[in-house]
Parts: sequence; C-alpha cells; structure tokens
Amino acid sequence: MNFKSIKISSAAIFILSILSGCGTMDQRADLTYEKIVNAKGGSGDIYMAKPLETHNAARKPSGVLMLGMVKETDRDVVTGDSISDWVMLAMLQELYTAGYNVKTVKGLPDNVSKGIAVSVAAISADQDSDFVAIKTVSNMKISIQLWKDGKNVKSLTFDAGNEEKGVDRSAEPISKSLQKTLQNIMKQLVPEIVRVLQ
Repeated sequence: MNFKSIKISSAAIFILSILSGCGTMDQRADLTYEKIVNAKGGSGDIYMAKPLETHNAARKPSGVLMLGMVKETDRDVVTGDSISDWVMLAMLQELYTAGYNVKTVKGLPDNVSKGIAVSVAAISADQDSDFVAIKTVSNMKISIQLWKDGKNVKSLTFDAGNEEKGVDRSAEPISKSLQKTLQNIMKQLVPEIVRVLQ
C-alpha cells in the first residue's frame, strides 16, 4: 500500500466518522422554555410544590443526567440542567399568564386553598442518524395532584413527545425537541388546572 492510498483511506474514515456522528463527546442539551399556552381564567393565589423527579434517567459520574443515546455511536444524550427547575419555571410562566399569583413551596401547606404537586415520571431524548439526516425523538410524562381547600381533588398524568428531523448534528435539535415536548404537555396541563381549581 502506497502513501497516496493511506491518505485516501484516512480521509474516508474521517468523513464517515463525521457523517455517522461517531465520537466520544456526549450530546449535551440545554433545557429551555418559551411560553406557548396563553390560558386564561385563573385567579388568586396558587401554591406549587417543587416538582419531584421520579423518572429513571441515570446520572453519570460527571454529574450530568443521561436522557438517552445517539444510536450507532458511543455517545449519550445528556443535560447538566435540573429537570425539576425546568418544569417549575415552565409552569410558573404559564400559570402567571393564566391569571394566578403563583407561590412556590417545598411542600404544600395544610388546608391549601389551591395547590399543585408535580412529579416528572419519565423523560427521554434520543438521536438516530444516517448519511443524510438526523432524527431526534423526545418523550416526557408528568403526573400532577390538584388540591383545593386542603383536599386532593384530582390526580392526572400527561404524556407528550416530539420528533425533529434535519441535518444539524449538534445538541440544538435535542434542546428544541425537549422544549416542544414540555410545551405539548403544558397545552394539556394548564387548561385542566384552570378548569379544576376555579
């Protein structure tokens, strides 16, 4: 094998590794949120306990949370952000817009007039790539308990997902897909809160 064929082979391997998304660096997603629901009809104080994380996403030794994987590679989809804080901030935005004066607490007080206890039951995000495009799929499940005058009046679970397709092989499509997934849950959840607690 001469030098020219070695150079061509090395270039081919390099190009294939880029196209297939190979590499050892994890895809690190930022958890962001933009208000979307614009529900109306809420009023008065509403207490919201800090969301619990009951999902089974594993935490890596580095401290980041593993949400899924980039298929056919040794890369994971991870985030260094707090899932609990992300969900809480999304709910704060939507509930304020709906008309509530939201008060965040560690736990709901006894005889709470209006209260919400939230649990993030599942969350995942995966990427799958080929030579042309990349597909990002995210899913999420949130359970809530609604309290009124000190009583649990309703328990609900909301599921949602999102799929993004394109040529961007960075972590940005993952962040975008996760945001849309949470927005899809809020579209179901917030109107139901208003309906039950008003």
